[in-house]
Amino acid sequence: MACRAVRRVHRELPGDEYTRVLEGSITLTGDDGVAHTFGPGDSFTLTKGWRGEYRVTEPLVKQFAIYVP
Repeated sequence: MACRAVRRVHRELPGDEYTRVLEGSITLTGDDGVAHTFGPGDSFTLTKGWRGEYRVTEPLVKQFAIYVP
């Protein structure tokens, strides 16, 4: 999936999301204020109920899977 610069605020994820960044950059900031930036080759998992800001800082290409039990 590819997307341009965007900022989204997640109220609460409905399930777990695994993401691997292929191109670009993304910064995730949880409601606790802790920010993590990911780039090509990085991967991360957001667990069900995660809340925070999802900011695409460079055009992003990613692979992802969402598990909703």
